[in-house]
Amino acid sequence: MSDENKLIFVMWNSVQELKSIEQENVSIIVFSPDGSYLATAVNDLSNQKYTVSVWDIFTRKEIIRIPHKDILYSLAFSPDGKYLATTGRSRITHIWQIDSGQESARINHDSFVHKIVFSPVYDGGYLLASSSAQIWKLDSMPEVTSIDYKTKNVKSINNEIICSAVFSPDCKHLATIDEDNTIQIWNIINGKELVSHIAYDMPVKLFFLAQMENI
Repeated sequence: MSDENKLIFVMWNSVQELKSIEQENVSIIVFSPDGSYLATAVNDLSNQKYTVSVWDIFTRKEIIRIPHKDILYSLAFSPDGKYLATTGRSRITHIWQIDSGQESARINHDSFVHKIVFSPVYDGGYLLASSSAQIWKLDSMPEVTSIDYKTKNVKSINNEIICSAVFSPDCKHLATIDEDNTIQIWNIINGKELVSHIAYDMPVKLFFLAQMENI
């Protein structure tokens, strides 16, 4: 990505360039789990145009373009690659069907959402929205729990409290990193904090070990 926020995505094999995708004012890029699709968010502030596009990696064709009303902060594909969640300053999280481009679900929030994360299982799984630390059950979309994060001195609603988050493979626990470099593990069902640890440096990535249920 250049200084002008122009995305130039290029696929290579061992010998030559295969395909390329070009798009300007791109601020977010996300690949689908199987690598078949690329989702991009365009925040064109000068023209106040905010759009999400989904590209077929192998044909380079834009298969979906979805206009939004405000700045986009986060995109996330569902684990099966059939859905895309989008969210941002509009205080709404949308879930879109990739095959039709139709909206599958909508979640309203009390504040801006800076990050969304799917659990490893979509059907019967969860979606995390980080602004208000809410976890949503995906089959019926009710709010199942609201976690009370203990980050102090948040001076603005724009501050991103959760910097990184990951669900355990069995969808029973959630690990998070906040702005104070605090790593926490939560019980998803009751919202209780199980572990809290302050890291000296900001961890790059969280992950659970599939067999041991540790991070």
